[in-house]
Amino acid sequence: MAMKKTIRRNGADEGRALRLFRAIKKKLHDSTSFVKRQQSDLFRVFIYAKTSTKVVVVSVILAAFVLGIVSISHSLTSISDKQKEYDELERMIIAQREKNEYAEKEFDGNLDEYIEEIAREKLDMVYPDEQEFINNAR
Repeated sequence: MAMKKTIRRNGADEGRALRLFRAIKKKLHDSTSFVKRQQSDLFRVFIYAKTSTKVVVVSVILAAFVLGIVSISHSLTSISDKQKEYDELERMIIAQREKNEYAEKEFDGNLDEYIEEIAREKLDMVYPDEQEFINNAR
């Protein structure tokens, strides 16, 4: 009878060992699938990071390009405005030169007489040795 107990015990041990083996196999399978899920998640994160890095690089390049275009556009507008201002000043200079030429031709060397006339009539100036008479009858 002792032998039967041993067999039972061996059978019970085998059953226990089989259950233990199945439990270990299940845990190993679960941990393997967990590792695979973790690897898959890490791969997705890596792909996302790689994709997001590309997106960031493309966005930075695009932003720099747009900023460059805006800067050039602003510069061209500024240059255009300055050119218009320069053209207006050129026209004013030409007009003033024409006035000067006209004045020189009109006075034709009588500039001193003209200055004296303006000083006497409009500015009420007299020479130091002259006497001025004021007419209050007006």
